[in-house]
Amino acid sequence: NLSPQYQMQLMQRYRELANRELQRGRHRRAAYIFAELLGDFEGAASALQAGEHWREAAVLYRDKLHRPKAAAECLERGGLLHEAIALYEPLQEFEKIGDLYERLSQQPEAITAWQTAADHYEDKEDFFKSAGVHENKIKNAEAAEQVLRRSWNAGHHLRESLEKLFELFVRLDATAGSSEGA
Repeated sequence: NLSPQYQMQLMQRYRELANRELQRGRHRRAAYIFAELLGDFEGAASALQAGEHWREAAVLYRDKLHRPKAAAECLERGGLLHEAIALYEPLQEFEKIGDLYERLSQQPEAITAWQTAADHYEDKEDFFKSAGVHENKIKNAEAAEQVLRRSWNAGHHLRESLEKLFELFVRLDATAGSSEGA
């Protein structure tokens, strides 16, 4: 039963308090004010990230803001890679999952995730991304060549498919030439 003007003044005061808590390095207190008193879950998540409270920020992104990708990215920034992987899986961010497994020095899991990513891209007829994953992540130029040939045979962006296939051949030839000279 507060007047709108009084509500605005109260919200302004709460915001000032939250910002003061942030300046003092009390990120959890600031997050509480943002979330509970202002209903500003975005501000609360930002405050928690600033204080490097990665899990708590990720929970807000996932549960209150319904942004699972932002939650996964938050966990990733905090170095909580296994937890980030678990959030990226339902989002089908397989290439990112492979990258995270590589950071964890879990190469077999990385290759499996990248292979899934390459297959996923090809299923969506994104042959160029698929070929890129094969060549640059999995380090399998032959598989990249096969994907580009399938793209060409399917009539998918014929000119670009042919150009990318020739570019791959040039890179392979240059690599073979440099290893022979060594």
